[in-house]
Amino acid sequence: MGRDKVVPASVVCVLVVGWTLAICEAADVSEVTTKATQVALFKNGVGYFVRTGELPEKSGALIIRPLPTSSHGTFWVTHDREVELHDLVAREATHTEPAEPASLVDLLRTRLGKEVQLHLRDTEKPIEGTVLALPEPKPTPQPDPYASGPSVRYIEPYYPRPSSQGLLLVKTDWGVVGLGLDRVERVDIYEEGADLSLTREVRSVELAGRLAAAPRKRAFTLTYLAKGITWAPSYKIDISDADVAIISGKAAVINEVEDLTDVNLHLVTGFPNLQFADIPSPLSLKLDLAQFFQHLARPPEQRPGVASNIMTQTAMLYRPEERVAALPGYAASQVGEAAEDLFFYPLEGVSLANGEVGYYPLFTGSVPYKHIYQWTIPDYTSQTDRYDERRREEEERQVVWHSVRLQNQTALPWTTAPAMTVAGNRILGQDTLTYTPVGGSVTVKLTRAVGVAAQQQEVEVEREAEAIKLFGRLYQRVTVEGKLRVHNFKSEPIDLEIAKSLSGELKSATPEAEVRQLAWGLRQVNTANTLTWHLTIPAGEETELAYTYAVLVSR
Repeated sequence: MGRDKVVPASVVCVLVVGWTLAICEAADVSEVTTKATQVALFKNGVGYFVRTGELPEKSGALIIRPLPTSSHGTFWVTHDREVELHDLVAREATHTEPAEPASLVDLLRTRLGKEVQLHLRDTEKPIEGTVLALPEPKPTPQPDPYASGPSVRYIEPYYPRPSSQGLLLVKTDWGVVGLGLDRVERVDIYEEGADLSLTREVRSVELAGRLAAAPRKRAFTLTYLAKGITWAPSYKIDISDADVAIISGKAAVINEVEDLTDVNLHLVTGFPNLQFADIPSPLSLKLDLAQFFQHLARPPEQRPGVASNIMTQTAMLYRPEERVAALPGYAASQVGEAAEDLFFYPLEGVSLANGEVGYYPLFTGSVPYKHIYQWTIPDYTSQTDRYDERRREEEERQVVWHSVRLQNQTALPWTTAPAMTVAGNRILGQDTLTYTPVGGSVTVKLTRAVGVAAQQQEVEVEREAEAIKLFGRLYQRVTVEGKLRVHNFKSEPIDLEIAKSLSGELKSATPEAEVRQLAWGLRQVNTANTLTWHLTIPAGEETELAYTYAVLVSR
């Protein structure tokens, strides 16, 4: 995995693509490479990287370059106890690398001292001549937060590209011409085999250190949390069979951090507490001291990008270059690993370039399910103990949802993700499948049940004025009678769940309902209740339910 190399002081190092341990300024410096071998992906755009390498047999100076932009407190260098690695210091470094022209200005930079033909925006006749000079890119000035006066420290951009404005000097047959770069519309080059390559300066961060003793056990590991990679799960539920559903899970891995080659990925399900994930490590040199303390002083919910740290499922980022990699058989359910309250879906030997999106099937399993119809009726008493008559009238005709309820009898939990329900090649609906542990159940909506008509009505049957005085306010006690009517127009019986929320004291329910008192109503004068009925309604028949309750209403 690693290679040892002694670099003389007079030799200029060229950065090898990848993560390289190197130094270019001192003698007897070892060059070592590391490789990402494992990445744990969270659904908030953060990955936990494990890189491995081998230290040289000879003691001396080392430099880790470039250093990853890790999250605060997560970058660690781990090695055997016999290894003595000292004096690790993060510092900025500049190196050059080959580049291709990305603009007309870049193209002109490759033609310094050479002939070109320029087509200008404001004239038809082109100009032919030799490029003499182009404006040099300038560093970006930024104020020094510790300076007592107006002094600034200059920080060059990562890829200093010249502005489209500036002066271009061209030597023609009649003399030297100065042109504004913004006037150049096209550049023609009449030279066979013209060299259009250029170099660019790239600034990076390196970690310099000293290996004090040549170890026998040379392996070492870099671990850190970094942004730029995530996974987006989704499910397909096939209910072609009347009793057994085929549920399949897949992951779209979005990689915007670096090229990955033969890496073991672990897709994390759960809600880990990553308190400092949005604060760059001081070793990354992204923040000066004042900015670092400002980030630490902010509450977690006010830090930049903290919204992405909430482990919720959002729509998958679309990328046209979505890529399918070789994977285990689609019908094989992969066994994952549990760690405390997290679950890890393993993917072995993944290769995914920076900017690519990988498509990875996770599992396919058969689980029992049943069709269920759900009618949820809200409470019409507000938190200010007033009855909302308008809301009741607007919602007298309720929506009944046709859903499916699945039992998770697979060997792994289901994470929160979009779930598409199909029957063969026909789509029936899409909903959010919420986190479901092994052995648990989940309900996924399909569509509104247009073949099931539901109506509800509440009427006042008794009123007791000035029934009670609480906290200096007078309340009336109103007895309300509610009626629910459901007509099944379908050609087969349906299983229906009705959940009615109400505030007050339940007097009766016909047929008998399951009653739960909820804690969220503790600060109100009325108790909060949920009534639940489980019914089977035959095809073509109608069912009626009734309930009565007393509610205190403020005058």
